[in-house]
Amino acid sequence: MASHRVDAEQPEAGVSTSQGASGAPDFNTSIGEVRPPAYSIDDLERDAKEGVQEVQRRVLTAILALNENTEYLRSYGLDRSSSVERFKAAHPLTTYGHFKPWVEREASNFHTGSEPKILCGEKIAHFLLTSGSTDSRKLIPETEGSLTRATRLIVLAASIFTRFFGAESNAYALRLVNMTRPQPLPGGLQAMHLVPALTRFGLDKFPDAVSRTMSSPAEVFTLFDAEQAAYCHMLCALAGAKKLTQMRTSFAASFVAAFHTLERDWRGLVEDVRSGGVNAARVGSEEVRAAIATRMARDCEDLKSLADELEAEFQKGFDGIIPRVWPKVKFVECILTGPMAPYLEPLRRFAGPYLPLVTLTYGSSEAFVGINVDLSSPDPSTARYTVLPREAFWEFIPVEATGSESPTTLGLHELEVGRCYEVVLTNYGGLYRYRLEDIVKVEAHLHSLPQISFQYRRGVLAIQGASEHVTERDLAAAVADAAAALAPRALRLVEYTTAIDMECRPPRYTVFWEVEPLPGNAAGRVELPAENQEEASASLDVAELADALDRAVQAQNASYDMSRSVKKELSKLELCVVRAGTFDELFRYKVAQGAHAGQYKVPRCLKTEDVLGIFRRNVQRSSAPDSQWVTGGQGGS
Repeated sequence: MASHRVDAEQPEAGVSTSQGASGAPDFNTSIGEVRPPAYSIDDLERDAKEGVQEVQRRVLTAILALNENTEYLRSYGLDRSSSVERFKAAHPLTTYGHFKPWVEREASNFHTGSEPKILCGEKIAHFLLTSGSTDSRKLIPETEGSLTRATRLIVLAASIFTRFFGAESNAYALRLVNMTRPQPLPGGLQAMHLVPALTRFGLDKFPDAVSRTMSSPAEVFTLFDAEQAAYCHMLCALAGAKKLTQMRTSFAASFVAAFHTLERDWRGLVEDVRSGGVNAARVGSEEVRAAIATRMARDCEDLKSLADELEAEFQKGFDGIIPRVWPKVKFVECILTGPMAPYLEPLRRFAGPYLPLVTLTYGSSEAFVGINVDLSSPDPSTARYTVLPREAFWEFIPVEATGSESPTTLGLHELEVGRCYEVVLTNYGGLYRYRLEDIVKVEAHLHSLPQISFQYRRGVLAIQGASEHVTERDLAAAVADAAAALAPRALRLVEYTTAIDMECRPPRYTVFWEVEPLPGNAAGRVELPAENQEEASASLDVAELADALDRAVQAQNASYDMSRSVKKELSKLELCVVRAGTFDELFRYKVAQGAHAGQYKVPRCLKTEDVLGIFRRNVQRSSAPDSQWVTGGQGGS
């Protein structure tokens, strides 16, 4: 999707949600006023000032009205007249397992628009596949009405960018998107991942605007091979180097991978710029190649001179390459919080010290949760997301009560600064009181709206049998602290993850590191042979690094320190160094299993035997003499 202004459409009709002076519903307001197709930063601030409690009541009424004739909602005796209190009393808190049989019925049902309503009151457009990188994949219904969230996000993003970077920042964008092939379902509808689905919606609904504001032609978004698509996006961005004003993708990992590819393959890209088209050996589709050639010619009148300029810049090295090659780019936007925080420094290398790196959205396939309304922070990993009050009916479980069988929930207006909560949502597409399993912390308020930071996924790093809870953020900070010792050895950390060693008594965390030598700044010294990387890892004192990492985790997390030092219910963590390319192998395996390349996140805790097997056969060295992971390497070294 491009970041451009979308004119507001006529409000959707058919559902009334307002309340008369007496407090009784008079249903004179259309659903389009509760769920508008266009929603700017000014609209969000207006909602925050007017009071979130009333907005949320109207959102719940709209959701119940949309779905009151479904088999599912009738089974709970709920309809548009149900109050918030009645809704919470009648319907239990849920997880995906509760809805799975209902979703499977919808997915198997042939949708003509006239069939009896099962779970969703609106016609289902398609189903969304969750990324599958941190847990089992889910099917989430996306109704035709729910698709208006795409236009709300486009307008909201453009208005925020305009506020902080000027209207010109929305002129021309690199949108690095990995498309995936839709999967057919028994009832005739398709299942697809969130970002490709929203991108396809934008391409279909606003083709002219997309052509004007995106550096890649629409044909590039028909490529399902992630490497081919990334190459084409980068080639088009290079051809539009003098026009590009923003760079955007979903996750920071995608940008880091793309710029590493540029660093490695820049000669081929420069030759393609010089020739005015993509090499047929790179992309087989004649249609895509022709579209790219047309776009390149449109964006640059003298491609040969541009190629000479690019070559000169690339030969200087890749530190700060973005502002040197794309001088009009105002910012780089991607998720840099939560699991993406470790990619901040690698991305900063390419962006240089001054180009803003910003994080905008916090969302999921089930609903967009929040948006960052302050892009002025120099550290995007500390972004605060203002909760979007119209995207769902929100509830929150205090973190200390998440393990309870029937915990009490709080509304948006009841949250306290400094406290942590699990997010619960009721959306327009048939999910009610659904536990998202994300733990967030309330950092501040924008008038009546909470501003939250993502903390961790519930249960992701918990060890059975121990009372501590280490979060993804704690682990990331500890790894960053310990990995600082690599630089003096001319090494850097490529990636990391953990597993739980229950065979050890007491149990312990095993942390896997992949390291590599630091590349030279000269353009020719970036692709290091595997034997060089293995030689580099052999020089490490793994036991010393493990001690430093264990101390860093204790410093970051008091409960871990208590479990290690006082209760003695955890052993000292183990550090394993894995072979070069191990995390690439994990990525390829996950994508082959159905994970979306553009939404892929490295799982920070490995749990299934198939994934554990990848690391088991790639561990070279371990800090623990009794390591269960070392088969061909060295333990206790």
